[in-house]
Amino acid sequence: MKKEEKTRRTYERIMTAAMEEFGTKSYDAASLTTLCNENQISKGLIYHNFKNKDELYLKCVEECFEKMTLCFKNSDCQGKSVQERIHDLFSARQHFFEGNPYYANLFFQAVLRRDQYRYCRRIYPGISGDVQRIFSEKIL
Repeated sequence: MKKEEKTRRTYERIMTAAMEEFGTKSYDAASLTTLCNENQISKGLIYHNFKNKDELYLKCVEECFEKMTLCFKNSDCQGKSVQERIHDLFSARQHFFEGNPYYANLFFQAVLRRDQYRYCRRIYPGISGDVQRIFSEKIL
């Protein structure tokens, strides 16, 4: 296996483990030690790929928002009333979270918890702007 492939797989393993850790617990309750122990990942690999817990968490939030944004972009709202478009977008969101349960916790922690939202907005300014923009485009 080539080095690039091994690096990509390691990164994906870390992200999968982090999604589960952050997706089932709050940011404060999540632990890199638990993440490493439960997934046989060394802390050295974590810190080789990410500066710290914050960076790993924000990468998970970013991935969640990117995939959710793509889901909204792909929803068909052409020729429908505003009420139907709103219904379709909320249905798409519900379907997205049902298919990606870890993303649901990440999203709600990042957006609804005031302290986490402020932190995420400071570090990742586009955190909800893309989702809001797509909602506006699809509804209006």
